[in-house]
Amino acid sequence: MNSLAVQNITTQAEFENVVLNAAEPTLVYFWGTWCTSCKALSPRVDALARNGEAAFKVVKVEVSQVPEIAEKYGVMSVPTMLLFRPGHPQPKELTLSTYVQDWAAFVNRRLAA
Repeated sequence: MNSLAVQNITTQAEFENVVLNAAEPTLVYFWGTWCTSCKALSPRVDALARNGEAAFKVVKVEVSQVPEIAEKYGVMSVPTMLLFRPGHPQPKELTLSTYVQDWAAFVNRRLAA
C-alpha cells in the first residue's frame, strides 16, 4: 500500500492533499532538525515506508517548516507520530520507540482498533 519512500510535507495544501484527502491511512511523523531523538528515530521511520507489510503510508512534517500543521493537531513536542485514518476526523497519537521491534505490525494493530 505504501509508496516505498517517505514524503516530506512542506505546505498546508500539500498536507491536505496527501494526508487529509488520502484514501489510505497515513502515519505522520512530526520532527525537528534540531531534535537529536528525531535524528535517531528517522531511519526507523524511513524503514517503515519501505516495509511491504505496512497497511499505511508514511509522511514527515518538519515542525519549523509548517508550524501551523503542528499547532492545529496539538503537537507540543517532537518527535510525535499521528495516525490519520480515512473517515476519522481526529488522528490517533502513537508512541513508537526504538524498543518496538516491528513498527509496521504495531501501527497496523492500531489501525484495527
